[in-house]
Amino acid sequence: MWLDKAMGTEGIPIPYAEPNANARLQRFNLTLLVEALIVLYSFARRIFIGYVRNTLSIITTEDLRKRCMRLSIRILS
Repeated sequence: MWLDKAMGTEGIPIPYAEPNANARLQRFNLTLLVEALIVLYSFARRIFIGYVRNTLSIITTEDLRKRCMRLSIRILS
């Protein structure tokens, strides 16, 4: 398998007399998946927030007024 070469791990065979071994392995895999998704979500969230902050800091109030005028949106001052 390519994963054991990439990660440098060895597989452990599931013993026949242990019916809960597969359930424990699935629970462990779910834990790894959830942790990976949490890390990915927090990374994507930081990137998105930084992008929004940079984009909004470039747009000035006058630019917003001009854009709204073009779209025929009335701004209450």
